[in-house]
Amino acid sequence: MRKVLVANVSSKVSNDTSNSGKRNIEFELTELNQHLADGWVIEKYDIVTNQIAYNFSIVYQLVK
Repeated sequence: MRKVLVANVSSKVSNDTSNSGKRNIEFELTELNQHLADGWVIEKYDIVTNQIAYNFSIVYQLVK
């Protein structure tokens, strides 16, 4: 069996002056984590960039 999950990731520019415009992207894919806990395995993944800076998608192909 196979499944495909797509995670769309975007970040925002922080207005905090202490970061000096640096971007830190952190995210947790709870749906992906649940599938992995259920015995699915990541067979392959691709990162798809977007024309808008700091937006991208990760396409996961899972097998069981």
